[in-house]
Amino acid sequence: MPEVVDHYKTLGLTRGATAAEIKQAYRTAAKAHHPDKNPGDPSAVVRFKLAAEAYAVLGDQSKRRAYDQRPTWSWDPPPASARDTEDEGPIGAPLKDFIRGMNSIFGKFVDDVVSDLSRDAQPSPADLEEIRRRAKATEAAAKDLRKQVKKAKKRAKKARKVD
Repeated sequence: MPEVVDHYKTLGLTRGATAAEIKQAYRTAAKAHHPDKNPGDPSAVVRFKLAAEAYAVLGDQSKRRAYDQRPTWSWDPPPASARDTEDEGPIGAPLKDFIRGMNSIFGKFVDDVVSDLSRDAQPSPADLEEIRRRAKATEAAAKDLRKQVKKAKKRAKKARKVD
């Protein structure tokens, strides 16, 4: 699972930032984190590269538009109009509650990671490794959740056939 990076937070911006604000924020970050200004600090290289990557995406209008339109990760169930009727039935409400509960757990994880990165603003290699470890654990939990949902749907389908 690739690491989720918020380019706006990397540069300390909001989504409504202008091109001039993006350019200024990049220049400020590049100066502050340039490896020549921080000799012997490997995390400065990481921060410098993250700022350059953020500017490469946000500084190009077409890349920025694509970045802003990317899907966000969420465990919220789709709206009723988008669901097929298989989700409804004897386990529909408990399944929805379960998914909302998982969202509250994983949503907290994502908030923690983002706040840790934005608070420190200097991710060390150990921090990045911790993020990778937590992401793998989340990916495993998501895989397990998908299996449970699939089993629940099969049981619901089987229960409908018995009726």
